[in-house]
Amino acid sequence: MRIFLIDDSLAFLKVAARFLREGLRDEVMIVGQETDCETALAQVAELRPNIILLDLNMPGLNGLDAIPLLRARLPQAHIIALTLLEANAYRAAALDAGADAFVSKSNMGNGLLPVIRQLMSLRWEAATGGWAC
Repeated sequence: MRIFLIDDSLAFLKVAARFLREGLRDEVMIVGQETDCETALAQVAELRPNIILLDLNMPGLNGLDAIPLLRARLPQAHIIALTLLEANAYRAAALDAGADAFVSKSNMGNGLLPVIRQLMSLRWEAATGGWAC
């Protein structure tokens, strides 16, 4: 799995990268980390991640506005909104904008790895002609 992380907190990027490496071990490669959506947009097409983890509350171009731009540049990538904004309205807005999943940072320990594995299994099934929902 090639994962790209976008969050305005350097401390969170470091924690999230370590969490993913420990939880997914040999299954993951962190291919990029950025603290702003504009810079991330310039890099994703070249780095070609399978999964993009994106905070919604970002300075400048926010995550909600970045989702359709990321989707246009890399349509096959899975986008997971990973944010402190837990309200159902943010969940709905992220999914409406084109995110594949929404995980609250407060539930990251229990919720993120299963979502990543599910999305990657759907990708594998689609690529191999297997059943996918």
